[in-house]
Amino acid sequence: EKERKRESSGARDGGARERKRREKGENQSGGKEYLFTGVIFGGELSTEKKRERKRRGRKRERKREKKKKKEKDKKKVKRKERKVKKKEQEKRGRERDLRARGSSILLVKGGRRGEKEREKEEEK
Repeated sequence: EKERKRESSGARDGGARERKRREKGENQSGGKEYLFTGVIFGGELSTEKKRERKRRGRKRERKREKKKKKEKDKKKVKRKERKVKKKEQEKRGRERDLRARGSSILLVKGGRRGEKEREKEEEK
């Protein structure tokens, strides 16, 4: 009795599905193989097929990641360009204000230059 129960539990021989497969003596997939097509129906996928699917999935995932990264980089570049544009605009605005007030100091290359330097440039 105990022996029969142990066998039916399938704990020793790797489970019922495995036992059925061995008893049938059919192909490894456990399904029926149709001779004219060689296609296996109603069985589990063979390990090679599983591996192939996983590989494809990983490939797709990598592709997706790459695309995301590209988009992100594009956005980054656009952000930087906007920032630079804004800074230049502000600088122009400040220079315009100074000129309008007739100030002796003008902004050149981000720094302030005194009147002497400007006079030297005018002489040249």
